[in-house]
Amino acid sequence: MDSHANLAYVANHLGGSVSVIDGEAGAVVRILSLGSASGSNGAALDPVSGLLYVANKFTGDVSRARVADGVPPATIPTGSQPDGIAVDPASGRVYVANFGSNTISLFDGATGAIAREVGAGGEPSFIALDPDRGRFYVTHHMGATVGSYDLASGDLLKTIPTGGGPYGIALDAGRGRLYTADRDGMSVTIIDLTTESVIKHMPLNCTPYQVAVNPASGHLYVVCADDRQMHIYNEDTTRWLAWVPVGRGACEGIAVNAATGQVYVSNSDDDTVSIIQDSGPRVTPTPLPTRPATATPTAQPTATPTITPTLTPINQPTATTIATPTTTPTATPTGQFSATPTNTATTTPTIQPSVTPTDQPTATATRFIPGKPDRYEPDDSAIQASNLTTDGRTQEHTFHQPGDIDWARFDATAGGSYLVELIGVSGAQPVVTLYGPDGQTPVVSAAAEVQQIPEAAQASAITRFVWRAPESATNYLRISELAGEGGGNYFYTAAVTALPHSHYLPLVSNGAAEVVAARRVRGRTAPGPAAGGLTAVRALVADPTTGHLYLVGDDTLTLYDPASGRVLARTTVGQTPGGIALDEAQGRVYVASGEHHAVLALDAATLERQAVASGLTQPGGLAVVGDRLFAADTASGIVHVLATGDLHALARAPVGPGSYAVVGLPTSQRVFVGLTGSDGVAVLDARTGELLTTTRLGGLGYPQGLAADDAGGRVYVVYALAPRYRQIAILDGATGERIGVILATLDRPMANVEAIALDSGRNRLLVGDATGVLAYDLARGTWLGALPMAPDEAISDKDS
Repeated sequence: MDSHANLAYVANHLGGSVSVIDGEAGAVVRILSLGSASGSNGAALDPVSGLLYVANKFTGDVSRARVADGVPPATIPTGSQPDGIAVDPASGRVYVANFGSNTISLFDGATGAIAREVGAGGEPSFIALDPDRGRFYVTHHMGATVGSYDLASGDLLKTIPTGGGPYGIALDAGRGRLYTADRDGMSVTIIDLTTESVIKHMPLNCTPYQVAVNPASGHLYVVCADDRQMHIYNEDTTRWLAWVPVGRGACEGIAVNAATGQVYVSNSDDDTVSIIQDSGPRVTPTPLPTRPATATPTAQPTATPTITPTLTPINQPTATTIATPTTTPTATPTGQFSATPTNTATTTPTIQPSVTPTDQPTATATRFIPGKPDRYEPDDSAIQASNLTTDGRTQEHTFHQPGDIDWARFDATAGGSYLVELIGVSGAQPVVTLYGPDGQTPVVSAAAEVQQIPEAAQASAITRFVWRAPESATNYLRISELAGEGGGNYFYTAAVTALPHSHYLPLVSNGAAEVVAARRVRGRTAPGPAAGGLTAVRALVADPTTGHLYLVGDDTLTLYDPASGRVLARTTVGQTPGGIALDEAQGRVYVASGEHHAVLALDAATLERQAVASGLTQPGGLAVVGDRLFAADTASGIVHVLATGDLHALARAPVGPGSYAVVGLPTSQRVFVGLTGSDGVAVLDARTGELLTTTRLGGLGYPQGLAADDAGGRVYVVYALAPRYRQIAILDGATGERIGVILATLDRPMANVEAIALDSGRNRLLVGDATGVLAYDLARGTWLGALPMAPDEAISDKDS
């Protein structure tokens, strides 16, 4: 990451090249060739000399390239399978973790001369430098440790135990903390840099691969590649704040530009980079140090830095905090709204909230006087509400007498998302209702769930929900005890946290269209049929009359006969295809083309193009109900309603973040939309396009594909999280409620599942994953196995 130039460098593992992303444009602006290098993995930039170093696992070397010109890169041999790499800007020395040979290579960046090979613990993986303390740290994946090494000599100084299988590593010098992503232990280890001892093992419910920090905002990022999630924590409190989706194969690369607040995650299986905007404070990039003149690399002139030298640590964050809309969906009410507040509040409360509370209650064991009001009383009405900040700071309250009701208020910004969290202890079970700016209109209601908090002595009642503000205004919380109990022992904490992770760009374009094909290298999938077969199916639909399948994979639409194993027709539809829908009445098949930002209408038999609907930002799923085509626009959270004849626009229906998969049920006149930005499925009225309800799927996350059984009145949902949860949800076609699940099996695990379709003629589900298409018998409730996917070389592609 080059924070000064706002450029990110992405090593293309199978491409022998590096993609340069302009952070402002959010696009690849240049490709740097690495010659014959293969298996490019770790990358490190020396901003002083302008030299980029890339560790190449397959060729066992490091490529050194000058980013400012086109001079061919130099090759520096290292140990076996070099993985993590780092460079010290003050000295120009480069450090490489050789995963396969259990060594660390130290070499001079300007000359390429190896200074030393250091023995390391089992499978050294990634490196973090701490120049201020004269240390560098390496995760020993097999050894379940982190090695502390002398920055100058490379000597091993100390071995620090971590959770099992540490891989990714991140360092916050200002806070004096080191973090490791413990893959085998499903945890994050937090290490104090002063004492080089473990502060905490933070357990997770997913497998972490990479970690990163943004010192300016104090946020820790943990990437769980199997679940396609990046979790965000507060560094100071280790409080979980939010999660956002990332692409497939997010195992190796993560980088943070603290100057812009952008986090970059590389997705090897998708050939994409996810960009997440942290809207916390920004910093001015640290001025670059200067170094004594050194020998110039062969055929590469050295540019003299002109920036004033300094070794000052990261500057203090600026006061500006930029809030942007989040992809977190509006919380669905989980309980009954309480009655109108007992006070007679006017439409707009007359008391204005203060900027911050006057002070915070002292957190001691004797903070409450039994049976006495807490320091925020009287707070029995909206007008008397205590003020809550939105930075996660807590207030401590009591239900000092039976029936006590407390009110609190906080200021929200339009489009911002807020985590409301109450924790009741010693038997208190807080119930909260969120009211709008008038203090009388209920918006969200939530009751407590009793949970065991890690490292706590007793179970606590936790009330938590996330809410997205429709306008900038003061909002109110009414808090009561579930059973109306009260007294000196009934106390709770209340906090509101503005979630800053609010901007998610799922794909970065590869620049001009004419160079995309030449530069793109396909992502890897699980082993499947030979080249030419139908693998990595992203969307599919079955013809109920003929049993033929329409399958979309990569940039191609294929018409396939599973009975004979023959490909009947094939045509290209452009990069990043989305959904597919069959219109039997029109004799058409519709395909969403991400590259063309359009929906294509093609003849169902010949796959020849007949019509185009342009202007979609990121087209996703499609569904036909009667004479209407419903097309999801993933980036905008909108479903476009089009006429099936000439594809002219009829209406637009906002549904929520990440609208992707779409299916329709003509009998019930319902349209279902999977929201990949949440764990929800939106239900629309097919006649009016009106949003009727949104069904939450119990935390399964990212509905990726939907299949409709119109006759049976059911909808089937597969998830991006299927590799972990291994199940398909069943929804009622009339109400949208979840009524059951279909479980995968060990021999049919649904790896990287993305697509699902109903073969109504044979009463079976067809599930597309990385290995092909699996069949599930609905009548018998058993998996039938994978369909044969033999290629047909006699069918030539048609350029559509």
